[in-house]
Amino acid sequence: MRRLFLLIGSALLSNAAIAGGGTTGAASLKLGAGAHGQALGDAYSAMASGAEALFWNPAGMSVGSDRSVMFGYQPMLDDASLGQAAASARFGRLGLGLGFNGLKQADLNGIDDVGNATGNFQAQDQMLVAGASFGGPRFASGLAVKYWRSEIDGESAGVLAVDLGMNFQSPLSSRLRHALVVRHLGGSVSYVDQEDPLPTTAVFGNSFRISQPLTVEVDASWERDFGAYGSAGLEWGVLRSSITSLNLRGGYTSRRSEIDGLSGAAFGLGLGFRTFSFDYAWVPSGELGDAHSFTFVWRPAINRDPDLKRRRSSTRETKPDPAAKGKIESRPTGRRQLQDLAPPRKK
Repeated sequence: MRRLFLLIGSALLSNAAIAGGGTTGAASLKLGAGAHGQALGDAYSAMASGAEALFWNPAGMSVGSDRSVMFGYQPMLDDASLGQAAASARFGRLGLGLGFNGLKQADLNGIDDVGNATGNFQAQDQMLVAGASFGGPRFASGLAVKYWRSEIDGESAGVLAVDLGMNFQSPLSSRLRHALVVRHLGGSVSYVDQEDPLPTTAVFGNSFRISQPLTVEVDASWERDFGAYGSAGLEWGVLRSSITSLNLRGGYTSRRSEIDGLSGAAFGLGLGFRTFSFDYAWVPSGELGDAHSFTFVWRPAINRDPDLKRRRSSTRETKPDPAAKGKIESRPTGRRQLQDLAPPRKK
């Protein structure tokens, strides 16, 4: 009966992750983290930066803001919910980050082999991730180590996995960036007597800034058991100023194309105000229902220009010295200096 619980719980978590066919485990690893990337149809490997890059491409921690903190929440199917929290900081060319990702399923109704109710049970997945990157805007590489753990009706399974990534500017154009990412490299997930490999995924991402407000990204991916699929996203900066910004986003991925309706498509927006930003994504899933994702990001403004402080201090108005009040300092002109240096005339 416990094994039946495990199978039911695994199936429900897989449905919440909208996972396709295959025999890989840890279905929640296939979920995108953060509304920004989800609104672009999961085409985000070359654009991700700061704390969000921990979940998409760890090399992105060396691009963008020096500091960033993110919190994400997404109510999902079957009363499940997904949440993330992450923070990253850059010290020169070194970027460091730490994050958490959790998928929780509400109380589920258990049944035995003949269909009789056996009570409620819970299922949840959790993941801790720590990452590091090195480089700058032209080229950066990154590594993220994560521990994934799942628990269903008191039974648990855990596995270590690694993400590797690169993010670099194209030699063809300064507007074009590329990304190479391999996610979920590691062992296998074992529940009782069933063992499944991780959903290892390879991504080649390309981000092109068509104009200052318009950016498009196209990702080509391959996932174990599912095979090859593509994703594309478009971001339009409707409003950009020193105080506020508004970005409209849309995307599509063939990863979810097996579901009817608008499955595969995604839409969203991003609203920024100084150092804060709010992102929203709507991910329709056909007959399974719609998913809504919300992400809050804080990028504290930190001055890293050592000369700026000196320039500001030099422009501040200084108070006059009371001892020098009433005195006028004058500098002799060039002719006066020559006269002082000339020998005195004989009378």
